[in-house]
Amino acid sequence: MAIDLSIQFKDNVKEIRLRSGDDKTKVLNEQLLKKSDKNKKQKDIFSKEAKNIINNITILRNFLNENKNLYVQQNYLIDGEEKTSEILYQNFEDQAEIIIKKCADSIKNLKAKTFKEVYPPQRQEHLENAFFLIEKCLQNIQ
Repeated sequence: MAIDLSIQFKDNVKEIRLRSGDDKTKVLNEQLLKKSDKNKKQKDIFSKEAKNIINNITILRNFLNENKNLYVQQNYLIDGEEKTSEILYQNFEDQAEIIIKKCADSIKNLKAKTFKEVYPPQRQEHLENAFFLIEKCLQNIQ
């Protein structure tokens, strides 16, 4: 298992340059700080949007669990309330489809927005795995 030591390396380089007091040190420190701030912002945007998608999937799961009795009717053929139950069933299906489409579209948009930029291999693999798990979560509910 590989260990990412790039953060420690950057910290050590900053410390050495600060001690030496070069003119280049200020420029390099500013560049390093800007780069790390940019990554934090990207990570925060991805995390917030992914969390929002997962919350929507959770809402869908709760919605399906709450209305399970409409979806799985044991006495459907015996009861004479077929028209009423069909209308409720259709409303239920429509609402579930809307939430599923919303989640799927959100995943596609986030994926497109996220992979516009080039990432290091480790981060790229992490993002791909995160999207795989989010999509799997949505598929398991459907």
